[in-house]
Amino acid sequence: IHAANLCQSEGVGVGEFAALVQDNPALQQYAEVIESGSFDDFTASLQVWGEALDHIRRQGVDAGINTEIPDFMASLFDRAIAAGQGRKHVMALIRVLQRDG
Repeated sequence: IHAANLCQSEGVGVGEFAALVQDNPALQQYAEVIESGSFDDFTASLQVWGEALDHIRRQGVDAGINTEIPDFMASLFDRAIAAGQGRKHVMALIRVLQRDG
């Protein structure tokens, strides 16, 4: 998502960037979603991904390990959900990371 945001800020197509990593089908799909701006077709919503992340955070706490990375990611997911993106594709997270978003 950060790379897509950089591409967009520089006027480079997200698909052009994704083409550099052709052996990663998931990256290709995510690039297509971001480039099209169509976040309504998904297998799991941003909300569901956020709930899974909460489980990862709790497991980290229970295991006594550092949870800074999942905590940070959860803060981004929380912002996106609060902004009304919870029922969208997880790549809608870009909407809260864009300069004017």
